[in-house]
This record gives sequence, C-alpha cells and structure tokens, in this order.
Amino acid sequence: MPKIRVGIRLRPAEASDADEERSARVSPPCTVITNDRQKFDFDIAYSESCTQTDVYSYFGKSLLKSAIDGVNSTLLTFGRTGSGKTFSLVGFGEEQGIIPVFCNDLFTSAEDINRKNGE
Repeated sequence: MPKIRVGIRLRPAEASDADEERSARVSPPCTVITNDRQKFDFDIAYSESCTQTDVYSYFGKSLLKSAIDGVNSTLLTFGRTGSGKTFSLVGFGEEQGIIPVFCNDLFTSAEDINRKNGE
C-alpha cells in the first residue's frame, strides 16, 4: 500500500452555481480536467455523484487497518470555504462522514480483538 494517497472529490453544484459552468470534471479513472484544459492526476477522483460510503471505502478503511496495525495515520482535507471538507469528514443527517464511521468501526474492531483474545 502506498504511504501517501491523494484523492479529490468534486462537490455537487448548488443553486447559487446555476449560472456558472462547472470548473472541473472527472475523466476516468483518476484525472480531473479543468475548463482551461489543465489535467491533474490523483490516486482516486470522485465526481459530484459519489457517496460518503465511496469516500470512506477508499480512505477510511485503509486508515483503520493502519491504525489497528499500529501505524500512525492521518487524513487531511484541503479546499476553499464551502468546498465540502466538513461534509466529507463529519457528514450531515443520514450521510455520516468519514470521522463518525471511522470511530464506530475502530471501537467495533477493538471489541472484536478483545473478544478474540478472551478479554
């Protein structure tokens, strides 16, 4: 598994964006193309239609495995205000973000390990 993985998630358009052309699009498998034809390659690139589960499956599960294996792990988000960082990390309503799902899975894994070890 690579030490550093970089991904991007394009946020869905909002009502306030209705008059604006989208500034970027995902070109499978992992390239983002901007309106001025610049191309950026990532380990994973999610379009506007991805789900919280999609993002967690790629980033959260591998972080969880690393943490359980005793490896220091970090999840960093970066972007301008309103780009979806908090939504991806925390979630909203029924769509839980990476952090609450990760914490739930971490404690479930710890219980499973303790049960397996007879504690």
